[in-house]
Amino acid sequence: MYCHPSACVDTIIEAIDVMLPAHPLPRTTILAGDFNKDMQQPAGRRIAHTLAARSLTSTSDLRAHTTYGAGSTIDAVFSNAAAMTVGAYQAYFSHHLPLVIDVPK
Repeated sequence: MYCHPSACVDTIIEAIDVMLPAHPLPRTTILAGDFNKDMQQPAGRRIAHTLAARSLTSTSDLRAHTTYGAGSTIDAVFSNAAAMTVGAYQAYFSHHLPLVIDVPK
């Protein structure tokens, strides 16, 4: 999910409501977002709370790569998968950092 840096948090939450209306979600769900919001500040916490209400929790620690001021990577990954790993890798041919998500069977 991409959110413009100037997007209002209410608009972001409305978009989440449209994409993920069901609770509980019927199957494994992963939402990777370039929210362009600091997830430690009130706006980011509202997004996390909205996703937690759908049993989606943050499954990544991408703080070393997070850029909430029009940067080049995913800000956060949320999922209801039991054991999932997430990592950002070095990009050699793009200004976007590749994100690798491993969901065991």
